Amino acid sequence: MGLQKELKTNSIVILAQSFNPSIFNRYWLVSNEFIDDKIILPNSVFAPNVTQVATKEFSLLVLPEQLQFNSLADNKDFKSDIEKTLKPIVSRLKEIPYKACGINFHWFVDDEAIGIGELSKKFFYYNNSRLHQEFQSEDSRYGVYMSKNFENARVKLDVKPTSVTENSTGVKNEFIQFSFNFHIDLAQGSASQELINFINNWSKFKTEAEKLTSLVS
Repeated sequence: MGLQKELKTNSIVILAQSFNPSIFNRYWLVSNEFIDDKIILPNSVFAPNVTQVATKEFSLLVLPEQLQFNSLADNKDFKSDIEKTLKPIVSRLKEIPYKACGINFHWFVDDEAIGIGELSKKFFYYNNSRLHQEFQSEDSRYGVYMSKNFENARVKLDVKPTSVTENSTGVKNEFIQFSFNFHIDLAQGSASQELINFINNWSKFKTEAEKLTSLVS
């Protein structure tokens, strides 16, 4: 089948000096139409120091210093969920002292015809590197770290082989994981609007991450 690339996880993490998880109770989320009550799953948690809302499409985790909005692997409408749930929450809570935000994408890459050791060597091994020359055994694995400015963010790319064990079969599968983090530190005083502006670039960030992942072949 050749080279396979799959977007495995996607998340938005917001850091603040102080969230109050108890505010994010079921009544508040539903009455403000941030989340439809019908989609909240029974395993959701609403407690004084933590809120964890589970749905079939996304999850919302709120801790005292962090809010995390996660897409499930097969969610094709995460952009819509951001618009309907996350952005309205941020807009409503303008008084929170937001500190930073990260938008994350994790791609898994593999090739059924080539082992991960050989595939990672094909992508990231440099013949003129004496360090690389010390890692040439059959069990060697290769990766890379890069960073640059993009739009209003600092993007960090960490590429490394990883293994995932399937719960149902116990089979361990290897992949090359491309982990993208688009990060911004928020200025005091304008944090809420700056945060919204940053989240508005989600589609651009996703397109950039997908483009960079597609460069390996």
